[in-house]
Amino acid sequence: FVESIGEVKYFRDSGVFSHDVVRNGSLTGVALYGNHLYLTEQNTNTVWTCEVGSDGDPIACHSHVALSAKCSIYGPIGIAATQQGIFVVARGPAKQGTICWFDLQGHKIAEVDGEYVDITSTRSGDLLAATQNELHRVSTDGNKLTTKRFAGGSTNSCLPNTEGDDTLLCEITRLLVVTEYEMYVTSEKKSVLRSVTLPPVYVQGVFPGRPLPVGYPDKDIMEWIVGNLTEDINTALGTTESIVASSSVHVDSTTWLTNFTAGVQQPDFDDEKTEQALHKSNYEHTKEAADEYYNLTDEQVYMDSTMVPYCNRLSLDALRRKLAKEAGEVLNFTLIYADMPLKAESSDAGNITTVKLLMPASFNNTVTHDLLSDANLTETAHSFIKYLRSSDTHVDVTFSNPPFNFSSLTPDEEQEVRWYIHDEVMNQIKKCEERSTGRSMARREEVGDYSRTTIATALDSNVTGVCQSTITNRTVSLFYQPPYVEMSLYEVFIPGNYTFDVSECVGEIDWQDLNDHLNNDTVRPTTEKAPKCGRVCLIIIAVVCALIVAVLIVLAVVFTSKRRRLAAVVAPARPKFVSTLDEDEQDYASAYGNKERVEQ
Repeated sequence: FVESIGEVKYFRDSGVFSHDVVRNGSLTGVALYGNHLYLTEQNTNTVWTCEVGSDGDPIACHSHVALSAKCSIYGPIGIAATQQGIFVVARGPAKQGTICWFDLQGHKIAEVDGEYVDITSTRSGDLLAATQNELHRVSTDGNKLTTKRFAGGSTNSCLPNTEGDDTLLCEITRLLVVTEYEMYVTSEKKSVLRSVTLPPVYVQGVFPGRPLPVGYPDKDIMEWIVGNLTEDINTALGTTESIVASSSVHVDSTTWLTNFTAGVQQPDFDDEKTEQALHKSNYEHTKEAADEYYNLTDEQVYMDSTMVPYCNRLSLDALRRKLAKEAGEVLNFTLIYADMPLKAESSDAGNITTVKLLMPASFNNTVTHDLLSDANLTETAHSFIKYLRSSDTHVDVTFSNPPFNFSSLTPDEEQEVRWYIHDEVMNQIKKCEERSTGRSMARREEVGDYSRTTIATALDSNVTGVCQSTITNRTVSLFYQPPYVEMSLYEVFIPGNYTFDVSECVGEIDWQDLNDHLNNDTVRPTTEKAPKCGRVCLIIIAVVCALIVAVLIVLAVVFTSKRRRLAAVVAPARPKFVSTLDEDEQDYASAYGNKERVEQ
């Protein structure tokens, strides 16, 4: 520091030392860059420079820039030095408040006129300048020097307003900068030192991964996760002091996205780039932290993959929300979430889909596991999937015995017949589609690549682009009134919506080949035949369906008592099971995902 004499003073250890720079001089400003000091001296109107020795002492001082000759300024008072060069402010009578810019060798580059009283720089090299009532940022571009006000303003009053975001700056003589957002100004006339603190700019952010465990009983977990979130934000913005307050983090109950507010220091904030950079962040550390936490529990719901609507992101999202809601009611904790449905990775479980439930780590105990097992969320999932299928994407195919007798089929033959019926239904729908008037209007409407829509996220990686048709296993119902027939029912789920009546279309199928096959009269057909079931046949089927509706309540009681629920996966006993798992997959499913659990 300097005191309007020819010496520069400096601190070393616990003492204050001085070094003569210019005899009979009047030093007014000092700046340090690299291993050189740069000083302004009023009597000779010159910038002096000194080397800084290995012990920190100034040495080898000499005149560096003659200001009057190179910039026509007099009475220099402030100086800053950065990688861009040397910046000098003069308050002489010739040019009041001019900033003159030189390179480090002393050659003039540019100047800007104004009423500046001081200039300084931060450790990072940012330049700040002050007038008597304003603070400015100074920037260089090529050989151009520009300034932009960021605090203060012209005013005739002085000092009555001392606090708040709109404080009055006046009679400034010196600018002292601690950081880009904390600085002090002095007033020689009032003998006042005032602080100027720039509040951060608050930016709204969205974490796109799993919902963060906000409100969970594990109280310390959010402090750890928010620390990772803060690290990700600083990485994305290229900053070191951006922060996230734990109180700003919350999970949107509708979208399950985690929202937060990031405080970005003003010098780091850019109107065009900051929010965009935050939006593009991959949140690597936060995702890893959330995954590590949720992996402390392992409660999953198992389903039949052929029934899961993988083509429709909205249906998949609705399914996981339904399961999370049911689990929350069972566990009496509303903040249960769920991952998107995921096909099992093992080749032995090719027909199994899992949904992982996301819950507090403290729920990792046998009580939780037993409660969820008793709730039978697998059956809930399958029922909800059927609910998601609209009436025109679902068709029932019913066979009465007599004449269709399925009792002699082996399990393998059951599966062959099941998929034969599926193929016949889909082939018939294709025929109806081809002959329907306005073919382009008749085609299914729900097929699409959902991964390309604006709602696609990392959670959509399991969404496929084309809807698949499927068929349930055969279920059997009995009429306890004449004519005492046995009814075999298959439910076929088709890919999407059509403009024609699908049930009427399927009613045209001639099932004589199937009947012959069931009675061992012929082998499974492979050629197409003309439809034989006309309007009369359709009327008969409609009457039979009406009888089925009449006994639904009785059947529900009978089958509920006999039904084996899919506890470990999706495999109740045939023939009442409406899933599509084969027997080998049922055997695997009974053990899939079971783990030893510790009571806590």
